[in-house]
Amino acid sequence: MRNRHGFTLVELLVVIAIIGVLIALLLPAVQQAREAARRMQCTNHQKQIGLALHNYHDTHGCFPPATFVNTSHYTAEGHSNKMRYGWMHVLLPFVEQKNVYDVFMDEVHGPSGVYAWQTSVRDNVIEGFLCPSDPNGGKIVNNDYGFAGNYLVVHGKDGLHNLGLEMDGIMHPRSKTKFKDVTDGTSNTTMLSEIKVVPDTASAHDRRGGYWVVSHAANVSIAGFYNPNSTNPTSSDRQHTGEYISTDFAPCAGQASGGWYRCTARSYHPGGVVATMADASVSFVPETTDNIIWQGMSTRDGSEVIGDGG
Repeated sequence: MRNRHGFTLVELLVVIAIIGVLIALLLPAVQQAREAARRMQCTNHQKQIGLALHNYHDTHGCFPPATFVNTSHYTAEGHSNKMRYGWMHVLLPFVEQKNVYDVFMDEVHGPSGVYAWQTSVRDNVIEGFLCPSDPNGGKIVNNDYGFAGNYLVVHGKDGLHNLGLEMDGIMHPRSKTKFKDVTDGTSNTTMLSEIKVVPDTASAHDRRGGYWVVSHAANVSIAGFYNPNSTNPTSSDRQHTGEYISTDFAPCAGQASGGWYRCTARSYHPGGVVATMADASVSFVPETTDNIIWQGMSTRDGSEVIGDGG
């Protein structure tokens, strides 16, 4: 009868060590593959929004404004003080969300005239407005203000000022920009990019990406003042206190940080952000892009020379 020998302790430890090394080598590759898939999905989401913005332009003769904001400043035009909604809401019919759009418009313009954040559809999470790499994607904003998303239009280079009515980007409050107004070239002008959605632990006043909480603040639009994934603090708690919420996540800037209401493009994609140009092309913009180049890309008619800023 043949004797059978088992593994020695040394042999077992060697096998375990080899398996550990193989796992250590494999995990980064798996993670990179998953992130590549998520970035591809993010690119597809932005592509669909870019095409929807083009379809909106074809239907209405201009791009939607970042916000349809009507306050006491505009009562002479006969608008309701409660008509506060943004580009995302009017784009819903163009991204196969017409049912949500119809309910929203009926409630906003109905006899009760509710605010956007008071509508019954505010908590509907629309996957096409979420970056799959963001762990906070699909969050319902604090104070029950509704669904917050990752994709925001670009209102220009600087933070919003003068109620945001005189910005140099494609979409800002009450804008009516047409293709002919984008004299820098549609392939050179950014009209959409992404942000990091506010985490649950943030201030209740931090509304970044809060589509349903529309006012003059830049929570639904981006400024190109700082380059992508900048760690410069660009937010104060809402717009009045001058207290920074966060350095990394900072959304809207107040006077304390040298400008009015800025939201900076940021993402969880390693090395940069996904951005959509005015011609609806989508590309990955490295965070090493020169700040002057990124600012130039954010304006529609600045006559900047856009080169390789990587």
